[in-house]
Amino acid sequence: MRFVLPLLLGFVLPLMAAEDHYALTGFLALPDTASAMVYDQAQSRLLVTGGRDGREYLTGFAFPSRTPVPVPPGTTAGRYGALAVAQGVVYASNQQTGLLSRFRHSGAGPLRLYLGHLPGAMALPRAGKVACVLTGCDWRPGSLDTGSALRIVSLDTFAESGMRTCPLPEEDYGEARAVAVTADGTMAFVAAASCGYGAATVSVIDLATAQVRHRHTFRFPGCWVSPRSLVLSPTGEPILAIDEPTGSRLVLYSRELVPRKTIALELGPTSLAVAPDGMHALVASRGASGLRVLDLRTFEIGRAWPSPVDCPSIIAFDHTGDHAFVAGSYGNRAAVLARTPGRCPEELPPPADLHREERILYSTLGSEGTGVWAIRPDGTGRRLLFRLPGDCGSVRVSPDGTRLSYMATADRVNELFTYSLVTGGRRRLTHVARDRRRGYRGVGYAAWLPHSRALAYTIRYDMYETEIFVVSAAGGESYPLLNNHDDLDVHPAPHPWDPDRLLFLFDAGNWSFDREFRLLERTSGRQWTVFPRNGRTHHMPVWHPNGSEIVWTQSGTTLRSHEALWTMRADGTGGRKIIPPYPGEKSQACVDVSPDGRRALYDRRNGKETDLCIVDLRTGTETLLVGTPAEERGMGWAFIVMPAKQPE
Repeated sequence: MRFVLPLLLGFVLPLMAAEDHYALTGFLALPDTASAMVYDQAQSRLLVTGGRDGREYLTGFAFPSRTPVPVPPGTTAGRYGALAVAQGVVYASNQQTGLLSRFRHSGAGPLRLYLGHLPGAMALPRAGKVACVLTGCDWRPGSLDTGSALRIVSLDTFAESGMRTCPLPEEDYGEARAVAVTADGTMAFVAAASCGYGAATVSVIDLATAQVRHRHTFRFPGCWVSPRSLVLSPTGEPILAIDEPTGSRLVLYSRELVPRKTIALELGPTSLAVAPDGMHALVASRGASGLRVLDLRTFEIGRAWPSPVDCPSIIAFDHTGDHAFVAGSYGNRAAVLARTPGRCPEELPPPADLHREERILYSTLGSEGTGVWAIRPDGTGRRLLFRLPGDCGSVRVSPDGTRLSYMATADRVNELFTYSLVTGGRRRLTHVARDRRRGYRGVGYAAWLPHSRALAYTIRYDMYETEIFVVSAAGGESYPLLNNHDDLDVHPAPHPWDPDRLLFLFDAGNWSFDREFRLLERTSGRQWTVFPRNGRTHHMPVWHPNGSEIVWTQSGTTLRSHEALWTMRADGTGGRKIIPPYPGEKSQACVDVSPDGRRALYDRRNGKETDLCIVDLRTGTETLLVGTPAEERGMGWAFIVMPAKQPE
């Protein structure tokens, strides 16, 4: 035994210590958005279908060369709902024609079989003897279809005479969304959104008799629920991904549909696909554009990392499982990912030398998520530090340079998070609940307080009402700072408190883009206007570090047409133009002042182009730091991080 134990530890512990993830290796250009993908091992190619409004397509890519290859011969136009491969043969269901096509590699053309109205999800067992395809309701006159159905097709005959149907009555099942088949091809599992609002049903169907054996129903009265994906564990137990009012969950069932274990996810909607080894699955969350690995043996899920595509929803693996392909609900490209051992990117701490010299940090919004970049004040040394999942807003660095805050989607609303620039840890600060009496609400803008121990943020209740709260950077309960009873849209300034922490600066508007600046006195609660509305949009006021000046941008009468950069005294007098208006469509936005008070950062925008600039507040001299990279959609918020204090 003393010899066996070290041997077991030597093999088991490394597996337990490493948390695999899939790292980006490149992209595949698609004609349009994707709806389904499948890897054809016999031809070493990835097949992708998608498109909309008459632009449907079916295309292929050789792998690993990633070069485009001809699609299966005899392909006809139409909206393909699902793709599958079994025994080296490709099957595709066409939602427009109702046909199931079987593509041969010999070039003789496909065989077609009529399934019914709107064929959707499809599953084939490894044995490749039958194909299980879900079809929708047929509302044509004289049709006998009254609900969804499971079509069981014999792949040996591939004829209508060999097809059996298991009806799924509309009053019980509504629209069937997902299907999975056991490896031996004897049982199928079907997930459907029940016709009754607030329920979803999972069923076990005997493929030999086409009869339902077991059924389980989720019920959420008065709420919307939707099954998204259905896969099987290595032992043939179904795992369901379902969207609920408060997020998503993964449910592990027994074969008799007794729920055994549940994983609640904050990020939804959720899709998942099983790797060829059957031991793990890749989970994609469209709500926050995040990916995770699910261990199917233990039903444990790893930490999320940013998805390289927006709203990931379509997943496929190559025959080894070492590469995954992910496409989103938007965009016209698919990401190629390679399985990589170790911690996922979001857990990796930033470079250790971040605080050794003065750096400017800024964020960009791109198809790969929200990138946080560092650059020197002279424009050199630009590099990507890390990416946050999805499109994160209101990204801001704390005054002490140790953390940044950002807004991201969780539980279907915007929430406030922090990310440590020292350890790489992430923390959720808010848990904003929906208030049905006041409508939708979520976190809007956020700003750090001078001591870096708390943040001020806005909550939007509906289109015409926002309020400002304060929350500790360590999390906990939020406290109201400004109760808005004037139906105004209010935003805290990027640096809202003066150095003495007595006056809170914010801007307010009546949704006509004519805004004014106000100050709130902390001790008395009194507020007053320091810069009134004058028909032009005053935007993004920032406290100067000296506590006696305010820097802001002023625009014309149209939205986002910022013309000039200004400064004035805290009492609203002594206005001085730092940068004159730009010709054409150029504009300034997202202003921030360096801690030494000598420079200001801002975005200079022109349509889709964005430049990050720095200006000397005394002389007005501008310096271009960096332009919009080709792969990014535009700059976000910009900040200066001072060098860390050296020990005395």
